[in-house]
Amino acid sequence: MLNAHADCVTSPSTAASTEQYRGASLLEHYPVEVSDAKVKPSPDLDERAVQIYDLCRAASAHGQRLRVVDIASQLTTPRAAVKLFLSDLCDAGLVRVEPDGRPEHADPAMLQRMISALEGSVAPPEAPVEAPSVKVFLVGGASAHQCSFITAAAHAPAVRSEELMITTDAQGSKILATVTVGYGARFLAGASALVHLVSIAGPFCEVIWDDLVREAAGAVILIDAHRPAACAQAVSYIQQRDLPAVAALHEGRGGGATTEVVRQVAGLDAAIPVVGWQSRDSDSAIGVLRAVLDQMLDRAGEPVNEGP
Repeated sequence: MLNAHADCVTSPSTAASTEQYRGASLLEHYPVEVSDAKVKPSPDLDERAVQIYDLCRAASAHGQRLRVVDIASQLTTPRAAVKLFLSDLCDAGLVRVEPDGRPEHADPAMLQRMISALEGSVAPPEAPVEAPSVKVFLVGGASAHQCSFITAAAHAPAVRSEELMITTDAQGSKILATVTVGYGARFLAGASALVHLVSIAGPFCEVIWDDLVREAAGAVILIDAHRPAACAQAVSYIQQRDLPAVAALHEGRGGGATTEVVRQVAGLDAAIPVVGWQSRDSDSAIGVLRAVLDQMLDRAGEPVNEGP
């Protein structure tokens, strides 16, 4: 029986850990792919989950893949309920919900052009539709100022989108919690290319990091100099992913932890550079972007051209 209240939807379920749902946070623009159209769902599945599975299977037979919003519209069912039943289908191995592919790394020549274009470039009103791009994932702990960084780096306010993710409560019941995802992009006119920025904030945010980091060519770990321990989980996550990364140390009004203390408290590897930045300061945010592009280029095996 489905119970709806306030910001979440719950359903009786067997006890399960949050880790079970990593990679199945069901962002609404991701397509639903049927694992095997010949497999019939278990009779134990809720009839509404079976209805969603039949709809996805019919679409798959015509070469189509539905998204959460498509299913909710066709069945006149709340998106939160669709996500909950899709999670049951994911658990049963009947469907997958994930983006297509992930590049190994960005094109070195494009990265070099982007680095050269960063200084002094101004974001025009609209970038070309077919402009090549790289995605940079921003992650941090509480008070990491993710949206402030996007605004400073992109010269435009971050676009915020509320997403629903699935986890479990202390009793083992599935719940849908709301998290805020921030988006932004900076067009580098000199390179005719885009840097896409995406960040996550909110409760249980680590559960959907796996979704947002897909297709990212690099990462920025945003660290508050006054609360470095709050970023330890983000540091550990990025280091395990082995993404080209830099740590952006938000220095605030001064008096925070030094780089050495941050490395020790947050567990930051010596191979990850630390770059200082100030909230709402575009120049320092651009310096962080330059640093992460440098890391991406180094990983691609190409030397950075420092110029004359």
